[in-house]
Parts: sequence; C-alpha cells; structure tokens
Amino acid sequence: MRVTQKSKRLTRLNNVVFVLLFLTLISSLAWLSGRYQFHADWTANNRNTLSDNSVLLLERLEGELRLTAFAIDGGPMKKHIADLTGRYQRHKSDITLAFINPDVEPEKVRELGIGMEGDVLVEYQGRSEVVSNLTEQEFTNVLQRLSRSAERWLVFIEGHGERSVFGQANFDYQTWAQALKSKGFQLMGLNLASEPLIPDNTSVLVLAGPQASYLSGELEIIESYIARGGAVLWLMDTDGLQGLEAVADQLGVAVVPGVIVDPTTQLFSIGDPTFAIVGEYGIHPLTRDFDVLTIYPGAVGLHVDEQDEWQAAPFLITAPRSWSETGEIAGEISFDEVEDVSGPLTISLSLTRDVYPSDDESVLVKQRVVVVGDADFLSNAYVGNGGNLDMGMSMVNWLSNDDQLINIPGKTAQDSSLDLTEGQLMWIAAVFLFILPATFLASGVWVWLRRRKA
Repeated sequence: MRVTQKSKRLTRLNNVVFVLLFLTLISSLAWLSGRYQFHADWTANNRNTLSDNSVLLLERLEGELRLTAFAIDGGPMKKHIADLTGRYQRHKSDITLAFINPDVEPEKVRELGIGMEGDVLVEYQGRSEVVSNLTEQEFTNVLQRLSRSAERWLVFIEGHGERSVFGQANFDYQTWAQALKSKGFQLMGLNLASEPLIPDNTSVLVLAGPQASYLSGELEIIESYIARGGAVLWLMDTDGLQGLEAVADQLGVAVVPGVIVDPTTQLFSIGDPTFAIVGEYGIHPLTRDFDVLTIYPGAVGLHVDEQDEWQAAPFLITAPRSWSETGEIAGEISFDEVEDVSGPLTISLSLTRDVYPSDDESVLVKQRVVVVGDADFLSNAYVGNGGNLDMGMSMVNWLSNDDQLINIPGKTAQDSSLDLTEGQLMWIAAVFLFILPATFLASGVWVWLRRRKA
C-alpha cells in the first residue's frame, strides 16, 4: 500500500476517533455501573448467591432492617459479615450495617449483652435478636422470627397463686417476660373467674404453678381450649396438681411421687439436694443444638400413660444416679429401693397430636403441648442459671410453631478442590518437571543454532 499524506491523515483521524469512542464507552460503563448493578455467581453450586427462600422472605419484609455487628477492624470476621450482609442488601436496599469494635467500645458490648466477636444484633420494627455464627440459614430464620413475632400472644392464667409474669418477686417471671417481649411476644394475664374466655388469638396458654385449686367452670374452659387444639405450656409445682387432674388425664400425663434428688449437683457445689441438673438432652427439635446445662430446683418426675391419641417425647431427663425422694428432705438422705423411684427421670416432655380445631374437618393442625415438672427454673431467682432462660425461650418458640424455620441447605465449595488419580498426578508431574523444561531447552537450542547459521 502506498503511503501518502492523505492516508496518513486518515490514519490519524481513525486513531483519534477510536480513542474518543473508547473513552466514551469506558465513561458510559462507569456511569452505568454506578446506577445499575449486575452480579454473576459462577461457583458450582451458587454458594455466593442467596437461596430462593431468603429472597422471598426479603420481598415480604417492609421497613428498615438494622444490623450492628461486633468485629475487630481488619479481621476475617468483619469481612465475612460484610460479604453476607451485602447479598441481602442486593435484594433489600434499606438494610443498614454498622460495625462496633469490641476492643474499642467494651461498654457498648456489655450494654447490649454481646457475648463474643462475630455476634450481630438484628433490629426490626422494635424487636431485636442477637445472632452468633452468622450464616444465611441463621440470618434468614432470625428475620422470619422477627417478622412473625407481632402475632404471637402468650396468655398466663391468673387468680390461683400462679407465678406472675409481671412480678418482681424471686418466684415470679418478670425477667423471663422481658426476654419474651424482646423477641416480640405479647403477654397477657387472664383471670378466668372474671373473664371466662380464652382469646381466639392465643398462641400459647401458660399454666404457671398454681397454688390454689381451679373451679370446675375454669377447668371446663381450659379443657375446651385443649380439645380445640390450643398450645399449652404447663409448669408444675411440687404442691400437687391443684385441681388440674382432669387436664392431666386429658393429656395422659401423670406425676411421679416425691421430689427429684440429684447427687450430681455436689460436683457443682450446690448444697440443696433437690436441685436437678440436665446436661444431655433427648433428640427433639426443641433442644436442637442445645448443649448448655440447665438447673431445675424442686422438680418432680413425669410419665405418660400408654395411649394412641398423643405422641409423647421426653427431652429433659435427669442423670441415672438421680431418684425421686418420697420421704422428708432433711439431713442425710439416701435412695430407698422400696419407697423411692430410681432415675433417670423425665422432668419435661412434649405432646403432639393431629386435631381438627373446629367442626370443619378439612383443616387438620398439629397440636403442641409442653409439660414441665418444675415451675421454679424460669423464676427471677433461677432463670439466670445455666441455660434456663434459653430453654424457656426454646419451649415457647416450639409451642408457637417457630421451629418451622426455613431450611437452607449448606453450600459447600464443590469447585475449590481438585481430585486426581495417582496416574493423573504422575502425568502432571512429568509434564511440568521434565517435558516442559525439555521443550523450552530444545527450543532455545534450535533458535541458537538458527541464529548461528545465519
């Protein structure tokens, strides 16, 4: 091609036009990237993308969601929390995330009751919950609990010397009530003598250690509530059933005579022999991943009559060394093979059955009941011991169907490892250790000979 002045000018013009178009393209892409976002997950099982269940839940959430994470600056935990939160923020723009360095602001950590680095305080519509070991499943389930909690009413029967959910005395439940409120539960005291009706929106009816007998009319109301499929949390005292024998028969539950004595408490320097300790729990959704000791002062044992209507599942069971003492608790006590009942003994059990809550037999629900042979473990005096508070929360969550959480399978990095046979490993080693170096050497020699001849 002949080079002329005209061709040179055209070449320069082409170069200028190319540069201008290229800069325009880059500027447009920069502007579009600031306005619009596009994310592509090329991992084998989309482990960097939220599951459909999480996205669907975020679409139903209305209002701002605030996260306060406690992590050290520059640490791997802070990056993990920021990355996971970013996936949620792509689908819900009004999620805010703030970090607090626990080393710099220890007072703030104590004020909010944070236990360890990596804890995240999730706040939504006046309700809050602390999440540890943040994963997609844990985070999504917390959001589900906080979004549903406004609908849950706990009704505590009053008027028979029960533990008051609003009282400050050692035997009352104010501390537990505050924890329930922080999780979004609505609490209500109900005296059946003055208000002979259990509200239809009751999530859980609580019978908390009555000290006086129920009237026959009150029993009929409670029995009718249970017959319709209502959830019940029954916390018993050692003073007897106080007229609730008919309810016990309805549930098929009986009380073991005596008070549980547990020698294991001596290992923890507990002088009262009537304290029972539970450290191992039965297989039950209520105690899933629960591995903290719980303490039950003055508990009684329970057993279930054989029946076909209810399915019983014990989940709080004492140590084999324990027994139910039927004699006087004074001085040195020992197991009497004739009078006493040997352990292990059931302190708490759940009851479930399928029931039609109304005359419409097209609606079948799974009714849930929890019976505990101790009303003291959640009282103000003992709720702070071990995992007592967490156990009380687990019971209420299970009864109000909050165990039916979103199941998000764990996503493993399938494409982060390479599995090779021994023959493939030997072939790779031969290529990189011998064949490639020999090829480069031969190429160098060949080029050297060509140049020498030239």
